[in-house]
Amino acid sequence: MNEFELIPTGFGLCWIAYYLRGILRIHRSRTSRDRTTTFWQTWLCFWLSPVIIKDAFRCALTSLGAFLSVEIARGENVENEGDNDSEMDHF
Repeated sequence: MNEFELIPTGFGLCWIAYYLRGILRIHRSRTSRDRTTTFWQTWLCFWLSPVIIKDAFRCALTSLGAFLSVEIARGENVENEGDNDSEMDHF
């Protein structure tokens, strides 16, 4: 495999791992309340949850950026935004 094949493969593996981690976290929170819930039932309820998919994508992208040694700008790191004081004036 060359490096161009490794990038999508690495991203896909990271996305799957973070997706399953998100489902597992929900499953653990549900089993603390109800002991009869199985992982399969939790997955069937939340398999298309936009929050889990979005979080898995964000985490996989960050992991891929770390793997490629690329810094990915986040909301607080973006330049040319208003300072924090101007945002606080609205409240």
